[in-house]
Amino acid sequence: MYIKKILLAILIVFIATTIFAHEGHKEKKPVTKPDTLTIVGKDTIAINGMPTEKFMAAQHSKAVEEDRENINEEEKEVKEVTIGAAFEHIHNKVIHFPIALTVIAIILMVLGYKENKYLGSLKIIVPTAALFTIIVVFSGLNQAEPFEGTAAY
Repeated sequence: MYIKKILLAILIVFIATTIFAHEGHKEKKPVTKPDTLTIVGKDTIAINGMPTEKFMAAQHSKAVEEDRENINEEEKEVKEVTIGAAFEHIHNKVIHFPIALTVIAIILMVLGYKENKYLGSLKIIVPTAALFTIIVVFSGLNQAEPFEGTAAY
């Protein structure tokens, strides 16, 4: 009985980590804060060794450039969705299926070890995982050409 509870807990943790695996991977912009301030009287005359006006102008130009980039991204046209787009980069779309199906098959094999009660499900899951594996291999080889000779290959 304890083994089933432990396996269920492991399954819940595995599902949670799988669901949230790509969470928070957005590119974060570095925050630039002034390191040193040169203050004479009550006036700040330099920030990071740069005259205040020059530093503020540089910060302003960075902000304006970021705003331009955001506007350009918003104005991009939406491409027409076609049937061909569904099969574009198919490797990236199906790569997780054989992995997930194999893990599910292993879990079902462990849970139904003595009684073979998941045998019918396994007869469907394992060939499906094998089929997806074949699709992933051939689509990956087809998609590998741009990466040949690079570190990603």
